Amino acid sequence: MVRTASTTNPQGTIELMKIPNDLQIVSSASIPKGQDCPVDDLPELYKLGLSMQIICEKEKGIGLAAVQVGLPLNFFVVNFKDNFRFFLNCTYTPITEEKEKYIEGCLSIKTPEGKLRYFEVERFKNVIIKGKELVAAPTLQIKDFELTPTDYYKIVFQHEIDHAFEILISQIGKELFLWSK
Repeated sequence: MVRTASTTNPQGTIELMKIPNDLQIVSSASIPKGQDCPVDDLPELYKLGLSMQIICEKEKGIGLAAVQVGLPLNFFVVNFKDNFRFFLNCTYTPITEEKEKYIEGCLSIKTPEGKLRYFEVERFKNVIIKGKELVAAPTLQIKDFELTPTDYYKIVFQHEIDHAFEILISQIGKELFLWSK
């Protein structure tokens, strides 16, 4: 069975996109650019989020972007303080230009043996995250949100939002060989 959602192409027209039920993480070379996520079918968007949550949990990840499963949407899931939450059409803005170095892995960037590759990445020290969140209680709805994370979530959000804009840690970071032979 294949589900559908709509996206807007560069000409501004709406087109249907197929969402396979057997979602899988695609290689970093196959990650598409994310587009604004449509909000015309919240039950299907919620099912997509749940499917991505299952993949993220199975892979022991903290976040997963729709583009990592081959869907060109600015949509991602994050295990935010022990609760998976679904975010869409998000951006981040640095509060200052100050940056810090962090070590990051990515579920789409693995060794041939299937192990995560790690990169040292400079991230903004303080950011404001803005976008929308799909919430399920009491009914499915989209809520605007703004967040200024102060812990490691500031890295997670920057990482997941970057995916939608075709930015990978392998492009902006320096690979570390932490467990080489």
